Amino acid sequence: MNQLKLLISFALIIHIQVFSQQKKSICQTADDPSRIVSIGSSITEIIYFLNSQDQIIAIDITSNFPEDAKKFPSVGYIRNLSAEGLLSTNPSIIISEDDIGPKNIIKQIQDTKTELRIIPEEQTLNGIIQKIQCVGNIIGQQQEAEEKISSEINPVINKIKEIKKEKDLSNIKIMMILSTEGNSTVVAGANTSGDSFIKMLGATNIFESINGWKAVTAETILLKNPDYIIIPEKDLHKQSNVNTISENVILKETNAGKNNGYIIKDGMAILGYGPRTIFTLMDVLNTITDNN
Repeated sequence: MNQLKLLISFALIIHIQVFSQQKKSICQTADDPSRIVSIGSSITEIIYFLNSQDQIIAIDITSNFPEDAKKFPSVGYIRNLSAEGLLSTNPSIIISEDDIGPKNIIKQIQDTKTELRIIPEEQTLNGIIQKIQCVGNIIGQQQEAEEKISSEINPVINKIKEIKKEKDLSNIKIMMILSTEGNSTVVAGANTSGDSFIKMLGATNIFESINGWKAVTAETILLKNPDYIIIPEKDLHKQSNVNTISENVILKETNAGKNNGYIIKDGMAILGYGPRTIFTLMDVLNTITDNN
């Protein structure tokens, strides 16, 4: 038994070392970061955050912040790209979030020897810092990244930690709605970016028992009875107007509905896991603690 434990421990250490080495390789400075195709809202946001937007030549359609980013040519949707469309922009490097797709385009791009960096996603406060550092390293802005983290990110994170230390929010029940779908509502279950956001708040996701973004019935919502309902302002999933959800007759019967506990924020600010997610988390945390 002891030998088995030792073997498991050894295998785990090797796995961590290999993952760390791969991550280091992904984040090393690019040979030429002068012509970047930025894929994913958080990547574009970070490049702007590091004042390096003059290195961008094209973006994907999720990269809609800041407003100025919309001036760049679009290569399509992050999960449905074409190698031809990406390469037609003549990039020196393509930097992407890790849900780039379809998967076969990765090999197609790599076969052309065009530099492609796919940034690992960790949906935590520390994960966002690591993503900023990684992008900063890739584009040759290591010092700018560290200065921005120190002056703008860490003070907010420290405040978040102070608030959570002073006030236990684990009894606050939250539901995150992505969209409405007929008579049901699509909500954030476990293993979703929405669930990660709720966990960062220190609150309870009332639908953590389901997996993924799933449709639930009005009766189930009433039974779970959320204290707050977070609604991404942008429609990221189905064709529905999330801003009208607060008028839903069923939702009005929940604690959130009775106490106007609707929190409506920009979708990518909540779910993009770039710098704005930290600032949005702070705003939401203030809203909840001010009312409890």
